[in-house]
Amino acid sequence: MKEISVSLTLKDGSRKQVKSFQVTVKKKPEKIATAKLTDGLCVFVTNHIDIDGGNYRKPAERIIQAYREKTQIEDAFKNIKSFVKIRPFFVNKEEHVKSVYTICVLSYFINRYLSQKRKASEGKDFLNSNQLYEPLKSCKLVKLLDQLSGITKKDIIPVSAEQKEILAGVVSEKMLKFSPIYSS
Repeated sequence: MKEISVSLTLKDGSRKQVKSFQVTVKKKPEKIATAKLTDGLCVFVTNHIDIDGGNYRKPAERIIQAYREKTQIEDAFKNIKSFVKIRPFFVNKEEHVKSVYTICVLSYFINRYLSQKRKASEGKDFLNSNQLYEPLKSCKLVKLLDQLSGITKKDIIPVSAEQKEILAGVVSEKMLKFSPIYSS
């Protein structure tokens, strides 16, 4: 590295000398050649060392496939965390882990299903989009209480034809019909 002087033109047209530095890299051809040997090399380290009949019990292809599947699962969980608001996960018992996992997987399947339905009808992929549930935004869950009988009824109102189409297959038609407790 050596110090140099650079000439700059200021806004008013005057010139100014500024001290700077110039870095010179000395290439080491031997080290570059050695480094090139590992370009594009992907290594999988595993503890599967059991040998059966002269071959490893877990072939390299299976280990690579498992790694790729793990990546798909991690990507799915990243997607789940973007729309399921149940964080942080404070789970330490097996049944809690299974419960959180089940909720996440079911949420992911519903999310993918809705995304595929909208993609089929609108031609746009909404899977990783905040706009996936936009058409359902006007739906409201109302709770009606009959004070005399003590019956509580929950309904989603209003549900448009577009919303019914999106929700078909996710919820039953009966759930989408608003039927008040009393009719006049």
